[in-house]
Amino acid sequence: MAFVPRRAQRVAYTSGLLLFGAAVLTAYSVQAPAFGRYLAGVVGGMMAPVQSLHQSVGAFLDTSLLRYRELSEAVELNQRLRQQVTVLQNQVTQLNEYHRENERLRGLLNMADSLTLQGPVARVIGMSSAGWSSIVTIDKGAGSGVVVGNPVVAAEGVVGRVIAVSENVAQVLPIIDPKSSADALLQQTRVRGVLEGGGSGGGSLRFVASRDVVTVGDVVVTSGFDGVFPPGLSLGRVTWVENASKNLFQDIAVEPSADFSRIEQVMVVTATPPPAAQGPEQP
Repeated sequence: MAFVPRRAQRVAYTSGLLLFGAAVLTAYSVQAPAFGRYLAGVVGGMMAPVQSLHQSVGAFLDTSLLRYRELSEAVELNQRLRQQVTVLQNQVTQLNEYHRENERLRGLLNMADSLTLQGPVARVIGMSSAGWSSIVTIDKGAGSGVVVGNPVVAAEGVVGRVIAVSENVAQVLPIIDPKSSADALLQQTRVRGVLEGGGSGGGSLRFVASRDVVTVGDVVVTSGFDGVFPPGLSLGRVTWVENASKNLFQDIAVEPSADFSRIEQVMVVTATPPPAAQGPEQP
């Protein structure tokens, strides 16, 4: 006879008793309907919490799944909106840049029209400084009619003059360079001098006699007598004056009109008005 584990025997006995009890209860319920209804009520009462729990769990899972889907959709929508906002911000930035560039070009062209200047508009593409020398590089060259010696101006005033040219690029010596100079006038008093570059600190107006009246804030413009810069272009403003009676000339500091830390567009003056158009003839 084969050996049967005791645990399996207990399971078999329990299962048999349950089946036997179920058969007896079923047979008795057929003969006594009232007892069957009572038994069904007891079983139903016992099963009610289980069914309620099942329904609650099912509703919770449905609600959780719905909220998860809504959350996932909200996250995707948020990501799309963020991307759209980034694109719009970039577009706004570009439009602002175009607007500012148009304003700078409009100011430059208005200045050129008022002084009857002609020449190509160029963009500053480089600015270097080595020791006591500084160079501004622009993106117009011989192919645009630029030659060595051409004046270069911005909307605010004089930038410098061309000192080297290739087909598509030119180098400009700025007026603040120590090797630069321009014949100048004080706009109000018409006192004449020579503006010399002083490096990043600006420049100085030289050879103004001690007897001449010079005031801080006076506007300095080109005289046109040097044959390089047309007359009437803004060079800067007087920021400091020292007039010692023992000296023949005054010490005058000038801040340039052009802000060399922010220059972006310039005009290379390749054509200037004829002498008759520069001012009224003297009697």
